Amino acid sequence: LIGDSILSNFQHSYSYKQYIEPLHCLNFCIQGDQTQNVLWRVLNGELDEIKVKVIVLAVGTHNKHSANEICAGIKKIIQVIKEKQPNAYIIVMSFLLFLANELRRAGEGLLPCGREPNPKRQKHAEVNKLLTSAFTVDSKVIFICPDWDQFLQSDGTISHRDMADYMHPTERAYARFCEPLVEELQNLLQIFLKTNAPPGSPLD
Repeated sequence: LIGDSILSNFQHSYSYKQYIEPLHCLNFCIQGDQTQNVLWRVLNGELDEIKVKVIVLAVGTHNKHSANEICAGIKKIIQVIKEKQPNAYIIVMSFLLFLANELRRAGEGLLPCGREPNPKRQKHAEVNKLLTSAFTVDSKVIFICPDWDQFLQSDGTISHRDMADYMHPTERAYARFCEPLVEELQNLLQIFLKTNAPPGSPLD
């Protein structure tokens, strides 16, 4: 796993310990990292001494750049990963549409910045759209976009049960987040990981 706090925190969840940890996964995620930080890491040896089958990438949430700039950064990271690990599949996790992690500045109050619909969601949706079109013809790069609408309440807000700080998924949210990832890992690694998916889910 390569990325920021979304995948870094994932390693502490029950879903990770049950379904991802048995795959002998290495977690190279760092809290607060942006695309340029991850790019520096992959350029400077992070993948040089290992040989992996699948790399999961999730980064860009903390970037303040435009959607086009974030997408360009992710594409550059993938380019370098492919040079370092030419035989590996790359799974790119979509942006969490409900995140809005703008720093809370003095005088702006302490209202949860990601609870309500906001411009950050719109930008993340645009990044997802750009990434989807960028990798549709690359058989070694898989773009996973879970149904983020399942985290939205009828009024468009996010429940604290899914995101206690309205930025990072809770245990319950990670369980849903994990489903499409586990399914794709099963396909790529030709293994079966039993999950507690709801009836009708591909993992049921």
